[in-house]
Amino acid sequence: MTDAYYIAAECQKTTNPKKAIALLNTVRENRNLSLFPLAEDLTADQIQQEIYKEYRKEYVGEHGELFFYYKRLNAPEIKGSSVRPGKSVYVLPIPSNDQEFGGYSN
Repeated sequence: MTDAYYIAAECQKTTNPKKAIALLNTVRENRNLSLFPLAEDLTADQIQQEIYKEYRKEYVGEHGELFFYYKRLNAPEIKGSSVRPGKSVYVLPIPSNDQEFGGYSN
């Protein structure tokens, strides 16, 4: 459910930032962080930074979710990694069976 809140907050960050902040605060309250609500006057960029922090907290150990977040944003860096992301990192290779039997190629 938290993923839906993060996506909704990201969609609302420019058109309705107060709603985006409220969505993030709802997740934070359910994580026992109600004493630390986000400020209501955050800019769209600040909201995106908070969403990024929430993704990193929520999906620790679930590299798939975080990877697809980085990929979707085409993030220029992956914190904690020495690899510079780019097409070679974000585009996964086609499995050999698909190449052999499906006619696909990279």
